[in-house]
Amino acid sequence: MAIEHKTAVWPGGHFPAHADNDAPRICSLRTSEAGGSKTYAGKSKENGPRRQLNEPTLGQILSAVSLLFGISERLLLSHRRCAFLVRPRMLFYAVARDMTSKSFPQIGAACNRHHSAVMNGCRKVDKNIAEYGADIDRIRELVARINQDTPV
Repeated sequence: MAIEHKTAVWPGGHFPAHADNDAPRICSLRTSEAGGSKTYAGKSKENGPRRQLNEPTLGQILSAVSLLFGISERLLLSHRRCAFLVRPRMLFYAVARDMTSKSFPQIGAACNRHHSAVMNGCRKVDKNIAEYGADIDRIRELVARINQDTPV
């Protein structure tokens, strides 16, 4: 039983997943089949919330973005909308959505933002994946290094 690609039933109504392009997606609705159970938007129908081994925390991802762009974490979490802050913030949203099982509201709460701001940032990154791809790869590498150095 597969979830339709164009739209997916989202709590509270329908959420349009993406446009008709075939570009790689970072923040698309995730589905996977592991052990016969479907995982949809971070929840397993059989086992409750999805947990991944060595899943990075939002703090680790924020540290990686901060380190890569040379911006303090406090400044990234501020309400300023300068161009030099918006791009790293959107990349944080996209990588956090992709590497963790956190929902849009959970990521937004960590950044003092509304979940719709996180959704909009993820859509922009998805739309311009060619422009953001190299930065996303570097952030993932930094997160992996940070995650290895952190004791469990």
